[in-house]
Amino acid sequence: MMATRELTADKVFKGFTDVHGRLLDHKPVIQAEIKFFVKEFETKRNNEDFNHLKRSLAEVNETRTVHIPEVMALMESELSEALLQLHAATDVCERITKKEDERSQANPLEERQKERERRWAEYRETLARERDMVDVEHRDRMKAVENHFDEHTKKLSSLD
Repeated sequence: MMATRELTADKVFKGFTDVHGRLLDHKPVIQAEIKFFVKEFETKRNNEDFNHLKRSLAEVNETRTVHIPEVMALMESELSEALLQLHAATDVCERITKKEDERSQANPLEERQKERERRWAEYRETLARERDMVDVEHRDRMKAVENHFDEHTKKLSSLD
């Protein structure tokens, strides 16, 4: 009898787990839904990536066949004009540099002349100072001689 009860308990337990699995355990169903969602997402994503790659390839081909030749033609026509303008600007710069060089060579003559004038003015000032000093010294000596002469004259007149 025990054996039948165990058997019955096992059957009841097994039945209970089956009912529990069907009612409460949704894991297999959810996993199936997740797999379906992932598969759909990857399919759509792959299609979007493929479409994006197709658009990119079309743009690259258009750029290669249409835009690059246009740009090259524009560059060649504009580049030659830019080179002409560059040469003209270089010529103008060279002329300006040449004029500046000529002016800088003329400046040493002017600078030497200004230096001579400065030295001449300095020399004249020095001469004037020395002349004034000589004049003062001369006056002082003249006074000293006059005083000396006056003293001798006084001594001579006192002797008489």
